[in-house]
Amino acid sequence: MGAEDKIIIYLPTPLPGGAFNSAMLLAEGLSREGFKVKFVANRKGKMELPSDTVYLNAGDFIRPFKLKTIIEQEKPLAVFSNMLPQNVTLSISKLLLPKNLSSTIKFIGFSRNSSSRIRRGQWYKLPYRLFIKKLYENLDYIIAVSDSVKIDLMKAFFIKEEKIKVIHNPLKHTEIFKKKREPLEKVYEDFFSKGKIIINTSRFAKQKRLDLLIKAFKKISKVREDVRLVLVGSGEEENNLRKLVENLGLKDKVLFIPFSPNPFKYIHRADVFVLTSQDEGFGRVVMESLACGTPVVAYKNEFCDHSSIITDGYNGFQVPFGDEDALVDKVLIYLSKDKKKVACNCVLSTKKFSLRRITCKILELI
Repeated sequence: MGAEDKIIIYLPTPLPGGAFNSAMLLAEGLSREGFKVKFVANRKGKMELPSDTVYLNAGDFIRPFKLKTIIEQEKPLAVFSNMLPQNVTLSISKLLLPKNLSSTIKFIGFSRNSSSRIRRGQWYKLPYRLFIKKLYENLDYIIAVSDSVKIDLMKAFFIKEEKIKVIHNPLKHTEIFKKKREPLEKVYEDFFSKGKIIINTSRFAKQKRLDLLIKAFKKISKVREDVRLVLVGSGEEENNLRKLVENLGLKDKVLFIPFSPNPFKYIHRADVFVLTSQDEGFGRVVMESLACGTPVVAYKNEFCDHSSIITDGYNGFQVPFGDEDALVDKVLIYLSKDKKKVACNCVLSTKKFSLRRITCKILELI
């Protein structure tokens, strides 16, 4: 395989989460199409990367120079970066490269979340927004994982629409179908058998707003005594979430499960997945839940919109962010349904996000 078949995937420090999983699936999809994939990451993290991964181990100022050197050595067909800091580094690296080399390589950045922290009404942030616009438009393309992320990029950084391509995260259905059938750990079997299960799997971070889910669950549990809540994950908010559960008197009805490489066995056995994030872009957990046959009820706002996959009443519902009563009502609808009758709808709605289809869309940009 010649040098022209190489592709570099540039990642932040690898941590558990949807962004890491999506990048690994992209690498698998590209490898299946005959490309040699090389990983570059900022530093070593909690998630394992291939042994030939190059770690930059440098601060923000030095990273572009190190990445530029790697690109000169590898001479790839394309370089994909993930999320804003890495997209900025990639763009600067492109500027540092000789034009006779950079013109032969496609430089493509992924944007997976909104830029809601950039308050558009604050005039003093305008120089930063224009700076990001310049660097983003220096790349060949920006891949937004949803229409809402695309719109956000255009509003936050004034990026030209033709620079942004909407390509959703991929799914590997065969892996999900296999893993969802694995047995539960003995310690969790009794909890799952006690009644209806609401579930969320995510990093326990502020943007996920799991506090809103717990408060909504308090209302749901007053209507149905047989309902339980399962939270799978880990993160900086875990202690606060546990305290909230205890303060609301829900300790016996809420189960915390540590981060698992196989969340699908839990999702598959749940009756409904509830997403209360305020800034999610296009959460792959939504697709994964549906692929497990579990409907999704999610909050929706300008920074978190899953309209391209959730069809109200077919495989779940979206409700306005913060409308707790609406969220509770929609969750209760699915708790009253026979899950077997909606599971087929859920799985069918994810077929368009297969790894092969998404990989082919990405390759059209190279």
